[in-house]
Amino acid sequence: MRLTTRRFLALLVLASVSLLGWGLTGLAPVTEAQGPKTFSNKHFDGAYGFVFSGFIGDQYTVATATLIADGNGGAYGTVYLNPPGTPLGAPDGTAMSYSSPYTVRPDGTGFAEVSFAPDPATVFNVAFVLTDVRGGVAHTVLFNQNTAPFFLSGQAIRQASRDDD
Repeated sequence: MRLTTRRFLALLVLASVSLLGWGLTGLAPVTEAQGPKTFSNKHFDGAYGFVFSGFIGDQYTVATATLIADGNGGAYGTVYLNPPGTPLGAPDGTAMSYSSPYTVRPDGTGFAEVSFAPDPATVFNVAFVLTDVRGGVAHTVLFNQNTAPFFLSGQAIRQASRDDD
């Protein structure tokens, strides 16, 4: 079937009317981000699954982690580091507990000072940004740590059960 100019214009008009109709009924795409205009620590709250990768010195590293944020500026969890060549979650991976105070700025960016047990004196500064904020909490958090010799980035996604919908 050959698309003539007349058929093309008819389809274009039909598509335009359909889009206009969606706009009038509230089904048009949202042009402004939905969510709070300003953020605070309360928007970083709950249990998150976390994956990150990058370099520790000259070794490429991947890891999985748990992260529990309390909505008041405190977080803790466990990181499971895997040496190169081992699958994620392998028994020979290293599990390390950590804790961290954090601060969320009004624009949704923030920072955390992560310390690992048993050496809480060593602190790692981590930058992050809250994204996909729904129901008053971030469902996705993007992380970056770039203080030599650690160059890591990752993503935490809020864990939820079917009951949390």
